[in-house]
Amino acid sequence: MARRVALWLLGLEALAGIVFAILGWTISGTLLAFPFEQIGTGLRALSLSGTAGNVIAIIIYVVISLLPVTALVLIRRRGRWWAEDLLLALLAIVFFAVLYFMINPGILPTVFGSPAANASNFAMVAKAVAGGLAYSVICGYAVLRVLRAFKTDVADSLLRYLAALLVLIVAVLVWLIFGSGFADLVAGLKAVPTCPLPDVIPCSNPPTLPYAFLVVRFIVNQLAPALTIAVLFAAWKLLRSLRIDRYSADTVAASDALARLCRTALVVIVLANIGFNIVQVLCARWLTSVNLTVDIPVFELTLVLVALLASRLLSENKQLKDDNEMFI
Repeated sequence: MARRVALWLLGLEALAGIVFAILGWTISGTLLAFPFEQIGTGLRALSLSGTAGNVIAIIIYVVISLLPVTALVLIRRRGRWWAEDLLLALLAIVFFAVLYFMINPGILPTVFGSPAANASNFAMVAKAVAGGLAYSVICGYAVLRVLRAFKTDVADSLLRYLAALLVLIVAVLVWLIFGSGFADLVAGLKAVPTCPLPDVIPCSNPPTLPYAFLVVRFIVNQLAPALTIAVLFAAWKLLRSLRIDRYSADTVAASDALARLCRTALVVIVLANIGFNIVQVLCARWLTSVNLTVDIPVFELTLVLVALLASRLLSENKQLKDDNEMFI
């Protein structure tokens, strides 16, 4: 995937997260049901439209459910299939069941138990469970196939897999910042009382100090994922250089830049957390709540160590290559 395309997609994801947070939309409960719920709703409407529609709906239902089996047949025809590919047959069975539940949501209480007091919430949870079953098989198969690729594929293919994994991690971090993180900020701002501490500070409309601290807290909490995104993009650049020439000066420079960025990110995260804790203590008298955090950035520290090790190894390998060429 080109860098520009990835940036556009991540930007759209961030914008969607902000819009969802402002409008108060939540997709956490229905995300696992997507797109099975939408497909089931469409097939149900098509089936109820008449005899012809019912026949077409059944055909579409069977075709979609058999897609994993089709993939399994194509893999076997290529002559390179492994034991984990049999999960595709299991996935076809799961597709049949999940789509049937989505087409006939009335049977969900029979399968998952009687609905709770709020029937709509029960239906949402039941559909999420059904969709989650399908995604568990899909993710399990993907993980096993990636492990197989690590064992059998050449280095260039492994670099491509690793680059794709970095993009996936970045997408998750972007949603944590602009989706769930921004939604928590909006919810916190709405929950601030109009006059939170009338005996301490005069009432203002809006109460600017609690608002300001919530915004600052959001920024401090999102520093780690935001800087991690920058680090992962630097790692992506390094992977592209490795695919071109692992002994080039550009590869060594990209590795050194990644190591420096990791160190800088770790310093910024630690100092920001310490500084915000100090400010909260100093201003505790004027705040409705104080949320001190003791942050141990294990993931970021691991990135720093890995980046430093990679930088050192690449530099030494290039030096050895240069020495060998001079000797020859």
